[in-house]
Amino acid sequence: MGKYLSSGLLICIEENIFEYDDDFDKVLNNCISDEELKQQILDCTKSKTGNTWQHHMAQKTESHEYVHWVIVDGLHDIDVETQILNNLTDYLCNLPGKTCNKKFKYYDETFPF
Repeated sequence: MGKYLSSGLLICIEENIFEYDDDFDKVLNNCISDEELKQQILDCTKSKTGNTWQHHMAQKTESHEYVHWVIVDGLHDIDVETQILNNLTDYLCNLPGKTCNKKFKYYDETFPF
């Protein structure tokens, strides 16, 4: 999965995870039309390797009080976290020095940075 695919897919997942009540299968059905890719991701989420990667990332995360505990540039900031959880695309596009095509839609298009 390339840089651009993963960026767009992350945005789609974050925009849909609450709507589908954390049902990852439904989220992926909404975010990915490629059945093979969708199955590879689902297989990974249920595998020992996927669990190991998740555990590794959890160990790298500072002590937290809830999930989704968002860290940017090594810091947790509730205002930044709220912005990201409300609209990841807007957050990324409003970073200093970034300009984005706000028409960006999920994984089949790319961010211009």
